[in-house]
Amino acid sequence: MATIPCLNRLPKLYIFILGVLYSFGVLGHSIAEISGIDNSLESESFKHDYKPRILHIDPLFVHLHNFLTPSEISHFLNISSNSFARSQVTGSEANGSISAWRTSETYFVDYEDPMAHRVADRVFQFLDFLDPDGLEPLQVVRYKSAQAFRTHFDWFNEPVKDTQGRYYNRLATIFVYLDGNCTGGETYFPGVKLQPSMIDGKTINDPFNRSALGVVPEAGNAVFWVNEHSDGTGHRKTAHSGLPVKDGTKVGLNIWLKRFTKLPYTPPEHRVCPSLPLAASCSAGALSDLVRLVNKAPCSALSQMNGHQRIASSM
Repeated sequence: MATIPCLNRLPKLYIFILGVLYSFGVLGHSIAEISGIDNSLESESFKHDYKPRILHIDPLFVHLHNFLTPSEISHFLNISSNSFARSQVTGSEANGSISAWRTSETYFVDYEDPMAHRVADRVFQFLDFLDPDGLEPLQVVRYKSAQAFRTHFDWFNEPVKDTQGRYYNRLATIFVYLDGNCTGGETYFPGVKLQPSMIDGKTINDPFNRSALGVVPEAGNAVFWVNEHSDGTGHRKTAHSGLPVKDGTKVGLNIWLKRFTKLPYTPPEHRVCPSLPLAASCSAGALSDLVRLVNKAPCSALSQMNGHQRIASSM
């Protein structure tokens, strides 16, 4: 069997194996259930186990069970509890405006916050196959009864400028639930269709009976997705909404990963797909797109920079 470059780390091996299994109709199992591989992720300062589960391939969606620890959850809830402000809509066309489209409340975590560094380390260990350029400041968002965020994309129509003058788009998103003591409030993706067997009503719901992805708020769990096609354009199937909270409170943590670009914006050329089993060419479909993502990132790129540096350099 051909050697797959840069798959010596578990997260990429996990993604690749489950991508292959997806092509054979095996979906919705954890890596431990499928292969018996220990999915512990370890940094220099902290070790934490969580369970990723592939939900969809094109675009890539992964549910992350127990992504944050109770102490991390408590920390973000405590530092934000008395400092929320009305959420704003930002982007290339609407920068920092209040809108009825988004009625939640927001708190931005200081980039020097030590817990933010630890979470960032975990994020980059999990997502080193994407080779992101950095993170936006972590954003705590709170939804009370009847509050919602109507259907939107996380990616921008045109790249936006950060505080250091660099243009970027949002390559991927991780949304972590800090408080799920509510009814309603699912993160709903109408364009992401699931197999009926995956909708369990506990972690994955189908609130409108359309076989579409609805992630149920549960403290500590998270959902990850890739916002862009391989050519750098936004994936329209990632359109999503924070459905209205019917009762109680939902609190989440937005983690947005950056990909720098230049203006005028031109999508990058398609990457050459390596010769791999089950993916002979880049036109082979969703699986080959996934393989192309897995193989494009140098293994050493992210190991040379910890989460503190990534956040600090991304402001």
